[in-house]
Parts: sequence; structure tokens; C-alpha cells
Amino acid sequence: MNLVEDAQGLEKCQMLLERGTTPYSQSCATTTLVKLVSRPSTTLEIQKRIDIKNYVLNYLFTRNLESFVVKNLIQLYAKITKLGWLDSYDGDWPFRNVVDDVEKFQKGKG
Repeated sequence: MNLVEDAQGLEKCQMLLERGTTPYSQSCATTTLVKLVSRPSTTLEIQKRIDIKNYVLNYLFTRNLESFVVKNLIQLYAKITKLGWLDSYDGDWPFRNVVDDVEKFQKGKG
């Protein structure tokens, strides 16, 4: 709960994902990220949300993760996509390219 209230919570969760070696720490960081992006009082810039979306996809396709961590990361990706569906950025709809984004990251892994 402290990370949700922390102004640097987003960065700390990302650092926990990068450095955490246990599935529990990965799950905790991902669950906290879902809460952070879901809070109405948290208005992240669109570029920051795009960065999180891309980070989540990259993390999913480059790590060997437990199924419950994968589930949490997919929930985070879905939440970011849902909340950003109506947002445009530089004449593009970055949260509506779900299939293209997943294919791009999946081919990068293969």
C-alpha cells in the first residue's frame, strides 16, 4: 500500500520488477502498478502510459515467468489499454494497436 501512495511508486515498482528475483516480488510490483494506473487521482502523461505498455509487453516476452505473474502483467496491460482507448497521441491511437503490438514483441522474442 505504501508504494501506491508514494510519488515515486511507479519507478520503484519498475525497479522491483527489474531486480526482483522471486515470483512474489514480481507479482507484488505488478499488482501495485495496476492499482497505480487505475487510481483516478493518478493522471499519468500519455507518453508515460505508452512506455509502461511497451515495458509490460517486453517484460512478458523476455522473461520466464510463473503463470500468476503472467496473469498479473496481462491484467496491467489490459487496464492500461482500457483506460487509454480514447487517447490519441501525435495523430495516432497508441492503445488501439493491441494485436500489432503483441505480434511485434512476440516476433522479437522468437
